[in-house]
Amino acid sequence: MDFKKKRDAKKAGSKSGRKRTVILVSIASFLGICCAGYYAFNRPVPPAIDKQSSDEMVKYLASPEFAKLPEEVKKNYFKGVNEKFDDEGKSIRGEASNLADGDRQQLRDNTEKLLRAMFQERIDKYFALPKEERVAYLDKVIDEMQKRREERQKAREKSGNDKPQNANNQQGNNRQRNPARGLERAKKRIESNDSTTRAKQVQFFKDLRARSAERKK
Repeated sequence: MDFKKKRDAKKAGSKSGRKRTVILVSIASFLGICCAGYYAFNRPVPPAIDKQSSDEMVKYLASPEFAKLPEEVKKNYFKGVNEKFDDEGKSIRGEASNLADGDRQQLRDNTEKLLRAMFQERIDKYFALPKEERVAYLDKVIDEMQKRREERQKAREKSGNDKPQNANNQQGNNRQRNPARGLERAKKRIESNDSTTRAKQVQFFKDLRARSAERKK
């Protein structure tokens, strides 16, 4: 009789344990769904590029709101801005000339990693090609660079922003440009990479310059 009572008690305990497990799993699932739904409806979303002006896009890139976006969302927005500016013959750097110094620094901080990634994607694609296809790839890169330069020049002329430099080597916004500083930043970016990545970058630019020189002959 005692054995039967113990067996029944054991079964009851087992059923109770399973019931608690089911309840806990259900609660966890419910909380997970709630959290996922909250995140989906409250996660930061960038503005629609096609509804923004060039000035608005650059200001958003320099904003704390952009810095808080998930990396993949940042990448897609940044890529979209670059593509739109390319189509319009503009550049982020050119459009950022009207930003305050602090905002320009924030823009660099927000986009430096993205620029590196885009730059490295192009280099990796180059070295992934068979050698016989690399010249055509370099030609495409050179053509795109030339096209962007020409489009930016046309856009500046059309908008009347192609201002000559004054005696102090300053633009109309009275900010002196420092090419050496830009080169130093580029050098630091390259040197901060691992040896393999750095070697690829150096070789890519070497090949690009060599091909550009060949085309001028």
